[in-house]
Amino acid sequence: MVSEQPVDERVVHRLWLAGALPRERYQPALRLARDDGFWRRWGERAVLALASGHLLAGVLFFFAFNWQDLTPFAKLAALQGGVVVAALGSRLPILPELVRETLLIAATVLVGVLLAVFGQIFQTGADAWQLFAAWAALTLPWVLTGRSAGHWLVWMVVVQTAVLTYVDDIRWFKSDDGEPVAMILIALPALLLLIGRELMVGRWDWLRPGWARLVPLAVALGLLFFGAEVAVVGATAAWTMLVFIVALAAATSLYSQWRRDFAAMALIVLLGCGFVATAAVQMTSFHDDIGTFLLATLEISLIFGAGSWVLRRIHRSWSDVGHD
Repeated sequence: MVSEQPVDERVVHRLWLAGALPRERYQPALRLARDDGFWRRWGERAVLALASGHLLAGVLFFFAFNWQDLTPFAKLAALQGGVVVAALGSRLPILPELVRETLLIAATVLVGVLLAVFGQIFQTGADAWQLFAAWAALTLPWVLTGRSAGHWLVWMVVVQTAVLTYVDDIRWFKSDDGEPVAMILIALPALLLLIGRELMVGRWDWLRPGWARLVPLAVALGLLFFGAEVAVVGATAAWTMLVFIVALAAATSLYSQWRRDFAAMALIVLLGCGFVATAAVQMTSFHDDIGTFLLATLEISLIFGAGSWVLRRIHRSWSDVGHD
């Protein structure tokens, strides 16, 4: 007797990886496997996110346009009221969970606007990084209790901006020697959040979405890649290249063995090919511009062709989907 198994996206993808489903039939089969409930949830989330973004943008434009006409009390009272209403609304059990998550994210964004307006009114003299650091610290409890991957992503952007503005205030990081080091420092928050995500994803199901992994991974490796590229081209702070290589090797081991993720591996291979191509072109360049261009084109084609081959081998060797 053949057991009946519901066909969902995972089953379709397994069949494709195993070679039982032709490439041209993959997308039609995927559309058939996704039921109406999937598209309804997707549409609700998309419309709610769009509406929330427009509402928050309207708040910002309101204060920008009416800044001169509003009294300091009116400015602060309106924003504080918005924070309180959004935060309290996120705790109402009668509202759908998605709406409550969105309200708490809106409250987090409004806290940043409130701090900015407060600094403009009273001229505190605080640096930009202090504003973002205070914003991140004040809203961290909401992120931990809100249990929303989208909220966590918004908070990560605030933390990254705090570190970025801090580094921008220090002149040493703007020098040729300091720029690669600055990239490593800016990458640290995303790297630490990625490590935290991988350690806690089994306990906190709200961190399970794949983009909750790919976003911090792309930010962390992208910044380390940029620092290594600066070191290669500028022949300075060579140790930052070693940092990038170690990070790339660790990510490869993690997402090819422990937590299989093909999208993460594609990103890793892409950045690895970019780094090797830059180093190869830098070492083999000579005075003949045409010759250098032709040789660089050949090297880049071979390196990225090898990367494509590696990805195809990985794709064929995995018989199961590795999302966590």
